[in-house]
Amino acid sequence: MSRRPLGHRIGGLLYAAACRIDTIRHWRIGRHGAFLLTFGVIYLALGYSYTGDRPTDDTRRALRVALEVLPLWAWGIGWMLGGAFALLAGLLRPHRSFGWVALVLPALGWAFWYFVAWREHDTTRGPVSFTVYLAFAIAVMIVAGMVDPHAVTSTQNRRRRRNPFRRCP
Repeated sequence: MSRRPLGHRIGGLLYAAACRIDTIRHWRIGRHGAFLLTFGVIYLALGYSYTGDRPTDDTRRALRVALEVLPLWAWGIGWMLGGAFALLAGLLRPHRSFGWVALVLPALGWAFWYFVAWREHDTTRGPVSFTVYLAFAIAVMIVAGMVDPHAVTSTQNRRRRRNPFRRCP
């Protein structure tokens, strides 16, 4: 067994992981579909956490205005609906726009409520939570705007040069 430098071993692991992710195209969902499925599960879990026990004092204070509009369990159902729509969109190849909207809306809404709490000085976590949820929504928008490499037409695929020695196992 040869001793390769750590960088080579990590690079090999990352390459193997990328090859495994590439097998997603055999399921015909592509990388956008994988992203939608992953974030759909995250949104379902986050929504489920909001439907559980009573909110803590920090959460109640930070989301005071939002909780005047709807109870926390209702907001949790909204997050879970967003996750369910994202899961559905991840499985549907040609029409995925509603999945991206379903991922952006809850995060933008939560960013808005934390911004309101921050402006009203209701919480010390307001700026951090606002930034996190806004970055979450922006990241989803950035990925939504990217071209899925597996959506490239077959003629463009034929023009690409592939290295025959770097095939996925």
